[in-house]
Amino acid sequence: MDLSLIIDWVIQELKKLSGSTILSVISIFIAFNVFRFNKKMGHSKLSVSPSLKLYDVNSKEQSADPTYELAKYNWIWYDPVVGLPIRLLERIDRDLDRNVPFDNRFIPQTLCVKLKNKGELASANIKITLLFKAYGTKIQYSRNSTDEFDYSSLKRKLFSQKKVVIKVPYMGADDEKEFQIVDLKGQFREAELILCSIKANGHTYFREKRLAKFFNRVVISHY
Repeated sequence: MDLSLIIDWVIQELKKLSGSTILSVISIFIAFNVFRFNKKMGHSKLSVSPSLKLYDVNSKEQSADPTYELAKYNWIWYDPVVGLPIRLLERIDRDLDRNVPFDNRFIPQTLCVKLKNKGELASANIKITLLFKAYGTKIQYSRNSTDEFDYSSLKRKLFSQKKVVIKVPYMGADDEKEFQIVDLKGQFREAELILCSIKANGHTYFREKRLAKFFNRVVISHY
């Protein structure tokens, strides 16, 4: 069928409608969109925040949920790797032999993420997507010996990365949940936790733009 005939038919049908009918249709359309907007805003007060807690290996009770702890996925970082710091126990033994005081920067900590529903309504089908990136050091060996490092230009190098997808079926008003992400024991030069997206109640409240992935990532925690 010719598109022009369809357009003419639509115009003719609209002409048959009275002014009051057209206003009623417009009013219903506006009211529907306002309702959808208010519903979306009523559910959108979901906050995502990181926290670092001192790691206690003797603690049997952990306040944070370990469901998404990266160690559960056999992501091993503790074997010696060129470009990464030595293991914590090795560092302690080395410093003791040298009579060097323990560096508080290497106190074991647990990186957690806390979700809090600050809205007056419950939130359902929550999906938070994060990216954990671990960095080592790009080492250049001396020309004279492979046992000597050239520290003049030590740049950070991406060692590994892991996507973390946190799913929560339901959170009531003023409810909060906390999840363990990874134990940090000085095994990296640096580590970043990046927020990629926040989804809930069938809406996407935040999504990282494509260009931002290369130039301006939302780093919510830097170790």
